[in-house]
Amino acid sequence: MPASTSLSFGGGYPDMFNQGARGLLSLKISKKEAQGHLKTLANYQGGADQGLIHPLAFFVLVICEAERFAPIRAAVRIRWRATSATRTPAAAASRVPS
Repeated sequence: MPASTSLSFGGGYPDMFNQGARGLLSLKISKKEAQGHLKTLANYQGGADQGLIHPLAFFVLVICEAERFAPIRAAVRIRWRATSATRTPAAAASRVPS
């Protein structure tokens, strides 16, 4: 794709997390986290790209996986609206009614 940048890692969970998809459970979710990750991605000028792994994984979780899976969507919604301390999806999901 013109004007795109190839990264040194793949887009799969094993590439973004050493433990695969289970690594998504360790991501902190909040508007503040999103703003920080967006800034990191927007300011990338090329070169070393390992610092992009967590920001990209964050957006995979809050956009793609939240659309695919209702429990993740509910956990993201709870954390996104919260103004208190940031929680991981696993912690937030434990409070979502079945």
